[in-house]
Amino acid sequence: MGRLSGCLSVTQELTTHVEIERAMEHAIQAVPCRTVDFGAAGEVGVDGRAKSRYQLFVEFQEGAAPANLAAFATAFDEGMCTQNRVYREHRSGEVALLPARVVQLNSGGARAFLEEVTRGNVQGKFPRIIDETKKKLLWKHVKGSP
Repeated sequence: MGRLSGCLSVTQELTTHVEIERAMEHAIQAVPCRTVDFGAAGEVGVDGRAKSRYQLFVEFQEGAAPANLAAFATAFDEGMCTQNRVYREHRSGEVALLPARVVQLNSGGARAFLEEVTRGNVQGKFPRIIDETKKKLLWKHVKGSP
């Protein structure tokens, strides 16, 4: 409640924030961890190819990140396949979508990003669907970035 509606669609799959949340629930159950917040964005033209993928921006609680981020990404992808038929079809044989990629945020990165985007509005919510403008701002809060 309180999130803006919208969808993420890199190959006409029209994924909703509810589907993203359910896929995250699946990933958290499959690869135990604890998250602070998360959102998904599209990455188009991966490695210069005509393929796309979902980027999952996640801040994990300190000391509670999954031991294997690739397994977490796979579990998220499996969750998305059960949630969205078109996503599943486009993932089948990597026809149009490549496996999802987890981008880990710094500790406190979600809060810092929110303060920057909402200009201190305490009612602001971390977006489940991240547009290109917000994605550019979010990159400076990624773990390992300067």
